[in-house]
Amino acid sequence: MRAREGQTADETAVPAEELCIRRGLRDVRVDRVTSISREDLASSYLEGDGRPVILTGVMQQWPAMTKWNFDFFREKYGEDVVLVADKLAGATEIKETHLSTYLDYIEDKRHTWLKHCELDTPWYLGFYKPLAMHPELMEDFTEPECLDNWCRYLEGEMADWYRMGFGWIFIGPGGTYTRPHPDLFATHAWLAQLVGRKTYFLSEPLDDPQRISTLTEKDFFQVDLEPGEFLLLPANWIHGAVSHAPSITLSFNFVNQRNFSRFMKTICRDADRWRSMTRFVGEKVDPAKMTAELSAFAPGRK
Repeated sequence: MRAREGQTADETAVPAEELCIRRGLRDVRVDRVTSISREDLASSYLEGDGRPVILTGVMQQWPAMTKWNFDFFREKYGEDVVLVADKLAGATEIKETHLSTYLDYIEDKRHTWLKHCELDTPWYLGFYKPLAMHPELMEDFTEPECLDNWCRYLEGEMADWYRMGFGWIFIGPGGTYTRPHPDLFATHAWLAQLVGRKTYFLSEPLDDPQRISTLTEKDFFQVDLEPGEFLLLPANWIHGAVSHAPSITLSFNFVNQRNFSRFMKTICRDADRWRSMTRFVGEKVDPAKMTAELSAFAPGRK
């Protein structure tokens, strides 16, 4: 394996957490919370720029915790056509394949499908959005009640549009890499770790997102996410990740009272990109209608 830019050859075999210590990443505590009300979650972690928090115990009853493994996805959805990349956020190499073929690669990276490709990091399935195409998957998890997500009230085609545009399942072997980035349209995000362990690298929001390229390792702090843990990221927080073992992560972006004004300003500034979101379910869904429906939600709606 070749070293990434800024990485010495002897570092490629060093676990990610040791690299972080060697490079001096800040050790900032991220709260792990077992029980919290919706009001306290919003005021303590989503007010203003907010701060990340890990919710524990909220996934214990999810069927996904026992069902969602590589054999499950191979058997049920192996024929899905997927895109895999060398990294998430800033991919330079992308390939199309069937999900079953990619899952074979996770089990054996010498798989002939990729033997002619030499990458700095393993191939990563970071563009998989099956939740609208396979709505039965939605029955395998439930968002925590303490999480105020206005998008959960969308129905019919609007709900499909949301699941296709803002719901993700990330699958990959150990060593997959996501470059630091803020999420789209000033949305909040949650990431639920189902299989494997990841280290997330976090940094506060920037006034100018273009400054991300000027950040150094010392601008980030790190947190490990274990199976059964649920990471909440406030809008515009910069985050990247490295997996330590084969992993499955479920994630959604969402909007509520705390970030709605920033969300509206962002889609107004980038109206063309917002309108392009119709590609997920076709022209029959108008993003302007989705914006209007979200605007109608009263702050106290449960």
